[in-house]
Amino acid sequence: MLPSPFPPRFLARVLAALFFAAPFALSGSTAARALDRPDAERPALRPPLDLPSGGGGSRVDASSEDESALESIVAFGATIEGDTFIACFELSAATAEHGIFEVVRRELSDAIASLGDESAFTLVSFDATATVWSERPRAATPSRRDEAIEWLDGRRPGGEACLAPGFLRALEIAQRADARDPRIIVVAVDAVTCAGIEDPAAMVEQVTAANWGRIPVDVIDLGIIDGADRPAARTLQRLAERNGGRFIQPRW
Repeated sequence: MLPSPFPPRFLARVLAALFFAAPFALSGSTAARALDRPDAERPALRPPLDLPSGGGGSRVDASSEDESALESIVAFGATIEGDTFIACFELSAATAEHGIFEVVRRELSDAIASLGDESAFTLVSFDATATVWSERPRAATPSRRDEAIEWLDGRRPGGEACLAPGFLRALEIAQRADARDPRIIVVAVDAVTCAGIEDPAAMVEQVTAANWGRIPVDVIDLGIIDGADRPAARTLQRLAERNGGRFIQPRW
């Protein structure tokens, strides 16, 4: 055997260094091969087990659905949806005939009593001028519902009726920034013309032009005792159609 040019102690140190470095070299080559693999072959990253995996998103969606649900009331046989209700009703001498105003009072009182606390409302009556229960929509708390029904009970029909001032007042309230999903409910008999308004069709166009917020307007026609197809009924129907609402002629 030929003698080694290196001392035995030196060879032992070299062999030991090679032995301990081998696993790290293999690991490095494995990592290099992993970086060269296509994305489809790379192991997927997993979130820590103690973190939620998307559960919060469904709660947000559910909350949004709850917030988008509208209040639903029944008035004059029709189901009406919204979050803010403005009832604009005629209080002329014509509503004193055939017990019409008693029907108006009963139907509006029942609708107010059925409102949920999350909704808001107000009332506008009109004859030759407009009278308002509240200048702003009020939350439908039990005390305010009672207050509004008491105010409604104190209304007395009489005199001339003119739809335009009452409707414009209702629009002004509905188009306030704090009115959420407002809806106007017009209850009328024949209040389509009055002093200074000769053309009912022009009146409809004028008040519709003021509805810049495109508030839906449902029109309840209670004048059907005098004929469902009378000129006033056609004007009221046009008012509903031009303002994105329904024209309703309840049978009572």
